[in-house]
Amino acid sequence: MPRTAIALASALALASCSGTGTSSPSPTPEPSASGTSASATVQTVEREKTIAVDWLSPGRRWMTEWRLGYGSGRQDLGIERFHDQEPIVPSAVAALPDGSFAVVDPGRRRVVAVSADGVVGRRIVEVPQVASDIAWDQAHQRLVIIADESAGELVEIPADGAPSTVELGRPVARLTSADGDVYEGGPSSTDEFSPLPAPLGRRQTAAPGGIVLKDGSEVSFSSNQDGSRWRISRSAHWLLGLEFVGKHGPAPVLSLMSDLLVTGSTLVTAALVGTFATGEDLSRQLLVVRVDLETGDLIDATHLRQCGLSQEENVVSRITASADGTIHQFCVGPHGVELRREPSAG
Repeated sequence: MPRTAIALASALALASCSGTGTSSPSPTPEPSASGTSASATVQTVEREKTIAVDWLSPGRRWMTEWRLGYGSGRQDLGIERFHDQEPIVPSAVAALPDGSFAVVDPGRRRVVAVSADGVVGRRIVEVPQVASDIAWDQAHQRLVIIADESAGELVEIPADGAPSTVELGRPVARLTSADGDVYEGGPSSTDEFSPLPAPLGRRQTAAPGGIVLKDGSEVSFSSNQDGSRWRISRSAHWLLGLEFVGKHGPAPVLSLMSDLLVTGSTLVTAALVGTFATGEDLSRQLLVVRVDLETGDLIDATHLRQCGLSQEENVVSRITASADGTIHQFCVGPHGVELRREPSAG
């Protein structure tokens, strides 16, 4: 995708992400273009803080777990190239309870198992080329796959059963995990995430980019238009403001939400980012932000390089959490894919 197109999509995504739901606090008014504040009702929260995040800080170094190339061999994943459009490449990954990973490989029309040390194993299920996302549903011991976004078609595979197709009757673009459940997002990555319990179909309202947790509290996200300030909140419990700064003060950060998930008491959100202040290409950075879900404290914010992507090539960078809470980044580049693991604490 050309850089200008990505930047435009980012600005639109952030603009659409600025709303809040009925159960979450309204954000502090943002300055308007004229320098005055827009009127807004501010709801009292138990804890509220704003933290400056150094945009130029390299953060923690994540470790490469395995790399796989493209081709038709046993150890290869698929890619289908086109003259006038983006290639079809691996689109998502889910960590499984046994330590292996399920990779959506639409170029070879399959979801395939990959071991913890990078050995490609059995084909889990056949999928169409439009298959786009995957998540492990710990609460119901099943794998959930988006087989067709626009048709709202899912494939679910119980741990001890055969695959079955589920028709939602509405578009579904993304899957994420929280509270052990799988949540689905609507036709855009900034839309609400609603739980998909067994049986599938019940919906709960959440703010754009938000999740309604099992206890009824709502985690929601908002941003100002240039992405230099983020707000993450949990109902009336806490509101965390993040202000990204560089050498010369606030740094405009273009961002396009990539993933969000909850593992244990940690909220993890990832966004494809770039800034005019550093001159970095948008497609070359992934910002992973971790927040303590109970207190609203920032745990860390880490920048990760993409896998050598150029601005013309497809951008795929996803995160998943293994059973022990370890976060993994799945990064797709022009010559193959790479799985990275966050460093151990300490």
